[in-house]
Amino acid sequence: MKTEWEEVRIDEIGKVVTGNTPSKKNSSFFGGKYPWIKPTDIRISHRHVSKTEETYSESAFRKYKKCLLPPLSTCVVTIGTVGEKICLTKEPSFTNQSINAVIPKEGKYDPMFVYYLLKHNLPKVAKRNPGTASGRHHVSKSNFSSMVVSLPPYPMQERISAILSPFDDLIEANERKIEILEKISRLIYLEWFVHFRYPRHENEEPIKGSHQLTPNGWEMKKLGELADEVRVNISPENTDPETPYVGLAHLPRKSIALSEWGIISETKSTKLVFERNDVLFAKIRPYLHKVAVAPLGGACSSDTIIIRPKKKRDYSLVLMCVSSEPFVAFADRTSKGTQMPRTDWEILRNYDVPYPPSKLLDRFNSFIKENVRLTQNLVFRNKVLIGIRDLLLPKLISDELDVS
Repeated sequence: MKTEWEEVRIDEIGKVVTGNTPSKKNSSFFGGKYPWIKPTDIRISHRHVSKTEETYSESAFRKYKKCLLPPLSTCVVTIGTVGEKICLTKEPSFTNQSINAVIPKEGKYDPMFVYYLLKHNLPKVAKRNPGTASGRHHVSKSNFSSMVVSLPPYPMQERISAILSPFDDLIEANERKIEILEKISRLIYLEWFVHFRYPRHENEEPIKGSHQLTPNGWEMKKLGELADEVRVNISPENTDPETPYVGLAHLPRKSIALSEWGIISETKSTKLVFERNDVLFAKIRPYLHKVAVAPLGGACSSDTIIIRPKKKRDYSLVLMCVSSEPFVAFADRTSKGTQMPRTDWEILRNYDVPYPPSKLLDRFNSFIKENVRLTQNLVFRNKVLIGIRDLLLPKLISDELDVS
């Protein structure tokens, strides 16, 4: 029971490592096999980082090898979004300077338990530094390392991990299914609408369209002919406080599966209203590739472009077009501004979209809509699993539930 628990400093649990950020001028440090975890790679509700935006090279490994984290190291964001983001390494990895990682002492502290322990104590980490006037937190390595936490004997640590881990295992399995569904959808779009290798394409001769070579029976349309930007303002103080809210930070990168959102009472300024299945496109720094399908209705940041197809049959084509690499590259190329470039619907609406004959379009629409439906089912299934896990977590970590 609780009498068997001990209070220890974080640096007594294991080695605390702060990451590094090499200068981008030294390109030889990037593009290798070692994941380089940054706060933007970490998703709030997920245990592992499935893929990092950038990687370290062998040159960076040699320079920063003392900061290499083994698998099952717990990474806590201690600069910026403190008290929100944490993850567990799956493979040897590095982090940037915004993250402090804990490498638990082998045989004394269960690595999985340490992850859940620190996840439970994230609010305590945030309180180590109240933040600056701009709201930015910075918890130093020494301040983080000296934080005291309470934990049970090793056998009980393992039992608690054994209760919580299956939830995250299921969540990650569902995430892999979502990734597969998205990969299939993107490949089909690429084959049919970019390379024009659709079913029975070999029987047709291409003809010259207005801008590129297009198959016979196809048209070249502007995105604005197929979809509209929707802008309906909403004020948080005059709205149900529990209304789902999607900020730019909630939008995933290079994935249409929106799985995280907050509530509008956590915001202040005017927002935009969106409906279920609207496409949400982050207009700031479009190169971040934040485009997602709304699995429910709610409110979003005014820095979001809400895209809604004019006709239901064009839904899948619009979705796959605006979430494709070529379209995002176009949005980035035509954006305005230096530090915080922004794109604009008046420019995006002029993007050329190959438009197929009705039978092929209906076939494509049917397939993509089914994949979106399956994806959203998996998102909500994960929401249930996360809810149960997060309900059990504080009770187990605080010894409110007896696992002996």
